[in-house]
Amino acid sequence: MRGKPSKKQTIAGGTAAAALALALPFLLQDEGLKTRAYLDIANIPTICVGHTGPEVKPGQKLPIEACQILLRKDSEKILQQILPCITRQDITISELAAMLRFSFNVGSKAFCNSTLVILLNRGEPAEKWCAQMLRWDKITIYSTEGVKKISVKGLTARREREYKMCLGKL
Repeated sequence: MRGKPSKKQTIAGGTAAAALALALPFLLQDEGLKTRAYLDIANIPTICVGHTGPEVKPGQKLPIEACQILLRKDSEKILQQILPCITRQDITISELAAMLRFSFNVGSKAFCNSTLVILLNRGEPAEKWCAQMLRWDKITIYSTEGVKKISVKGLTARREREYKMCLGKL
C-alpha cells in the first residue's frame, strides 16, 4: 500500500507543474516580450521575457520561439531554486505561482532569504506572508554618487498583482 506523498513530492509534482502553467502567461504580461536586448531600468542587459545573464549583449536579437523556450527554462530554474526554501505543506497552486512570479523578478536567493519565507514557513496566514510581496516595490540604483532605492510605479502595480494571485484573487 502506498502512503500519502511527501510534501516535496507534492510540491515538485502536480502543484509545481500547475503553478508553472498558471504563472507563465502572467510572467509574459509582467516582463513583456522584447526580442532585441536592452538595458533594463537597473542597467542590466535583458532580452525576451526578463532573461538576463552574461550571454545577453545589448542589441542582440532572438526569434520569438527562442524567447518562449528561455521563459520556460528560466521559470523552471527559478521554481527549482525556491522549492527547497518552502517547508510548509499546505501551499496552494495560486500561492506557489505568485511566489514564482515574485522570485522571477527579485531572484531566488532574495526570495529564500526574505521575511516572506520566514512567515510562510512559520505557519502564518497567507494574508500576512503574501503581503510581504508589496514591500518589494523599489529598485536599487548604484552610481558614483552612492546607492539609491527608487520606487517604481509599474513595480508597485506588479507587486499588487502578485499579492492578489497569492491570495487566490487573480
